[in-house]
Amino acid sequence: MEGDGAPTAGRPIANTRVYVLGRDGQPAPIGVTGELLVAGDSLATAYVGRPDLTAETFVKTPLDPGPCLRTDTQAAWRPDATCASTPSC
Repeated sequence: MEGDGAPTAGRPIANTRVYVLGRDGQPAPIGVTGELLVAGDSLATAYVGRPDLTAETFVKTPLDPGPCLRTDTQAAWRPDATCASTPSC
């Protein structure tokens, strides 16, 4: 993963939290690919007038008090605490 040329998303900005979750909905270990979720004060929490899309895109997890945005991006944490996106399968 490190030095493999995968694009890095870096670290979350202030008041933003980023999670990489495995298929079981639990945090993925360093170097293991999972779905990237984003939460925090700078994110919207719903699509106006689109409850169907809101329910599909914004999910609750036990990891965060607010809704998390499902990015549909595969990513993994690197040993240096940066997050790297991985090619979709």
